Amino acid sequence: PLEYHFEPGHPADGVTLVVPIEALGQLDALRLEWLVPGLLQQKMIALIKSLPKQLRRNFVPAVNYAEACLQTLEPENRSLSSAMAEQLYKMTGIQVQESDWSHQDLPEHLRMNFRIRTEGEQALAEGRELSHLQNSLAGETRQSLTLHPMAELERDNITHWDFGTLPEQVEQKSHGLILQAFPALVDEKKSVSIKLFENQTQANISMRAGMRRLFMLQLSDKVKYLKKNIPELKQMCLYYSPVGLCAEFTDNILSAVFDRVFLQQSLPRDEQAFMERCQQGTNQLISETNTLARQVTDVLEAYHQLQKIIKGKLAPHHLHAVTDIKAQLDELIYPGFIINTPFTWLPHLPRFIQAMIIRLEKLDQNPQRDRQHMIDITDIHQLYKEAQARVEGRNTPCETLHKSMHESLRDIRWLIEELRVSLFAQTLKTSARVSVQRLEKQLKEIITSL
Repeated sequence: PLEYHFEPGHPADGVTLVVPIEALGQLDALRLEWLVPGLLQQKMIALIKSLPKQLRRNFVPAVNYAEACLQTLEPENRSLSSAMAEQLYKMTGIQVQESDWSHQDLPEHLRMNFRIRTEGEQALAEGRELSHLQNSLAGETRQSLTLHPMAELERDNITHWDFGTLPEQVEQKSHGLILQAFPALVDEKKSVSIKLFENQTQANISMRAGMRRLFMLQLSDKVKYLKKNIPELKQMCLYYSPVGLCAEFTDNILSAVFDRVFLQQSLPRDEQAFMERCQQGTNQLISETNTLARQVTDVLEAYHQLQKIIKGKLAPHHLHAVTDIKAQLDELIYPGFIINTPFTWLPHLPRFIQAMIIRLEKLDQNPQRDRQHMIDITDIHQLYKEAQARVEGRNTPCETLHKSMHESLRDIRWLIEELRVSLFAQTLKTSARVSVQRLEKQLKEIITSL
């Protein structure tokens, strides 16, 4: 129950939502696009009128279509414009894309104003860009949570599980508002800590890294043994040297092994489950290290082969392709790629790199076709970045939906690599059916759903 009101004497300012600093991280920008009932129809009319003329003429008069949307739609945890686009399509068969709406042309009073205050009613900040306020006041939000009784969960310098059960969520009532916080482990390198997060997605990310570290601390003797016995480590470090340091690379190998062995299931939340996971996984560490080392060796050998070609003598008219390949390679091989690349996709990296080599080898056969393929990939990649920005910029209490969107985007990111194989090196085959049209459709569905 947050407080909102219209500014007296200034109707053009619209509605102001007064937000306690401790609740700022829990606000969902998409849900708040729906404003309050008294302004919703005005905003729907303004959105319809913001459409390009060739689209707008299908929804005349705008007042009637806005009224029809108002009677059908209920505020929900997705953007108002995507809900309207779906309803307008049902009514007319006309598809409105997210990029067709001109949000920047909306009057100021049709965008929620946020006033952030302290527990003592002191104003901290005010504005209409929620994400900017959440980012700029993240430190103050974090500090405000530590002032509540639920902050007693926080601890530092933890090296083994001695803290009982770690709840996924805690609540505390403050000034009539139910505050939520999400406890999670934080990786401190030589120890872990327990911190409260105001956002469940951030807590989940921290929890994964913190849990990995706690397993490594618990099995420190195994970590020492593995570090001395990683197969082909010297050769891998040599190939990796253009990317980063061997010590960093070795740590990444070990972290990825612990991820594979201990973190593929839901994370334990109590000591018994943690210790059982330790016992179950310990015997897998050596075999998993050997498997990962073989996979990474294959990746780095292909990387080394491609690097030699790129550094050789290339024709000037190959520059566009080489520039594109370097950018692609930078997104595949970089410090931390072993941890960040999903287990299922890491074995495919040598094939993706081999496809780059084939592309260079046959570039002279049809350079115009290569340029067209590159344009197609660029268009898909831009759509992917737009979808990624929308999903990552969304702060939503619907964690299941948020996770589903992240997983869909993660799959599409790797299908873009398969698309490159299908366009530039068809002889290598792909691991899944893929096309420009298919990926474009999937990405637009994600974008319009937000």
